[in-house]
Amino acid sequence: MRLFGEEKPLQVVESVKGLYAIFTDKSLFAEWLLSINIIIGKRLTKWISRIEADYYIETHSDIDLREAPQAVKRNRLYDEDVLKMRWDLCSSCEHLTEDLRCSICKCPMLSKHKIAHAKCPLNPPKWDRYAS
Repeated sequence: MRLFGEEKPLQVVESVKGLYAIFTDKSLFAEWLLSINIIIGKRLTKWISRIEADYYIETHSDIDLREAPQAVKRNRLYDEDVLKMRWDLCSSCEHLTEDLRCSICKCPMLSKHKIAHAKCPLNPPKWDRYAS
């Protein structure tokens, strides 16, 4: 039984030596921490942007790009075919209320269907997140 998968013992030793060098050399350690910080920062920024866009959608019945925050503008979907497909599915859905909100997630669907990372709350969803 191998502890490290398909790696050869020499590769494991070299990996351990590399990690030892990083953790014992202050400048290498600082560079490693900085690279980890950048990765985490990018992911947090994207996550916060999605939260801001979701909040805007939940509180506004339509997207006014003149007043919308940058998070909404960055996450706005512009592909007309996808927008039409999403709205056609929403408008024929039994969960769409008279005020054009989803009775499951309570979001205004005139806004929600225009956001790229949004998806239908049904399981399985009628439409999913958009990936270009």
